[in-house]
Amino acid sequence: MFEFASKKEGLLAGPHVLIKEVSFPKPLEELVYQLRNDDVIGRMAAAAGLVQFKDDPRTVDGLAASARHDPFWAVRRSAIEALGKLTNTRIQSVLKNACGDAHSSVRAASRVALGDLKDRGLAEFFKERFAKDESDLVKAEALRAMGRTGDASVIPFLEKSASVPSHRDMVGRAATQALTEVRKR
Repeated sequence: MFEFASKKEGLLAGPHVLIKEVSFPKPLEELVYQLRNDDVIGRMAAAAGLVQFKDDPRTVDGLAASARHDPFWAVRRSAIEALGKLTNTRIQSVLKNACGDAHSSVRAASRVALGDLKDRGLAEFFKERFAKDESDLVKAEALRAMGRTGDASVIPFLEKSASVPSHRDMVGRAATQALTEVRKR
């Protein structure tokens, strides 16, 4: 076991203390390569790292390919979350496609990202996705996304959805949050 002393402050740092963190920024090409070829944790880190290159079309292309085709759901979710932080006009179609993913966490992340667009034109899409999905988590995110659109026409749907039975009333609480969001606007 090692202990380090700071001569300047006279402090001792014991085990499990990070003295200094060094980061090495990676270029776009390296992150795109890592997104395609690394292990799961590396691919997830690459997806998050690509956000800094939001204006480069290769970023959207790499993240979109990962969101569609990566074999592990957590990497697909990370790619969706990264796409949600971009302002590119092409991301909406990728996010809509991810709403049909086999894993509920990916579908939920796509609804969060789409909701963050605050596009009133997506309200009907969210209603449709709510009706077709069996996951309470995904249904709840569809309602929250609907609330972020600010479209007052969804209020009756949200009020009706508040009484939908779900585990720990997840759907009902999401409907209430969405109603609050819509009425606030």
